[in-house]
Amino acid sequence: MKILVSPTKTMASDRTPAGLFPELGRPGFAPEADTLIRELQPLDFGTLKKLFKTSERLTQKIQDQIRGFNLADPKPALFVFQGEAFKAMNPQKFTLDQLEYANDTLHILSGLYGVLRAKDGIKPYRLDFNTTLSMGLVKHFWQEKIVSYFKNQVPQNEIILNLASNEYSCVLKCSPLGDRIITLHFLERENGNLKNLSVRAKQARGLFAGEIIRKKLTDVRDVKKIILSDYEYTKDLSSRTEWFFVR
Repeated sequence: MKILVSPTKTMASDRTPAGLFPELGRPGFAPEADTLIRELQPLDFGTLKKLFKTSERLTQKIQDQIRGFNLADPKPALFVFQGEAFKAMNPQKFTLDQLEYANDTLHILSGLYGVLRAKDGIKPYRLDFNTTLSMGLVKHFWQEKIVSYFKNQVPQNEIILNLASNEYSCVLKCSPLGDRIITLHFLERENGNLKNLSVRAKQARGLFAGEIIRKKLTDVRDVKKIILSDYEYTKDLSSRTEWFFVR
């Protein structure tokens, strides 16, 4: 079983617990990341502000990241991302064995790096799949590369558990790999209706990813048994490739 998760726009320069990951991995698509950075480096402040739809303060931060990218120190991807899902995953509490399992199992989709493993050394950036650069939509730049990566890296009999947002996971779900992907959905009961609340769904994805890593699960069927934050597998809503957890 492999796990897919989304990246986050919020990043920390270094939240790695002391003594972990003495040797960083090299992202599999490092040359492609350099290509994308070179696309961004000539852009002026106004163009970046319009491209990322950000405030002046955040645009300045993005510009500084782009200009200083080549000199920045890489940090392990698992600890750089700081959004809701990664906070809920809480990798700072993983043991060394769990971190090794995470490095083998967890795959972080990325607008800049394509696919990342837990130990891969990365630098802070801001670039998502729906950004349009001179070569077109970033998603289209990555689609064939990411599909090929998973075809080559994941055995044909292995399931890919999708805990990523549709923005990122669609590149695989729309591919021949789609039949091997099981997507988890998290819904809330509210006034007799079922709702998908974005922030809570992100948190739930992180909780479930963290639990799978802590238990080092290898059989995807065991995921159905997980009950976290009152989310429980709901058979009546689920299908072979779409699993719903409701609270």
